[in-house]
Amino acid sequence: MIADILVTWAFYVFLKPINKSLSLLGAWLRLTYTTILGIAILNLIFVLLLPRHTNYLSSFNIEQIQALMMLFFEAFEFIWSIGLIIFGGHL
Repeated sequence: MIADILVTWAFYVFLKPINKSLSLLGAWLRLTYTTILGIAILNLIFVLLLPRHTNYLSSFNIEQIQALMMLFFEAFEFIWSIGLIIFGGHL
């Protein structure tokens, strides 16, 4: 994500002499995409944490924990798809 921010800045500086307003729009769309990417990755972190910390999840059975994991996977996919649409706007 840090590299994404650096690329955003570099594209803005490179394209600013050509058209400042379009360059700024592209930079904002790219930063929005980076933010959405970070939110989507949080869902993958939740998937990693669910099976590891079972002491407070002892009231759930295995199928319920697996269902929660699939919910976070599907949330990642949905949020990622929205991010890709915004990324396409940046292009």
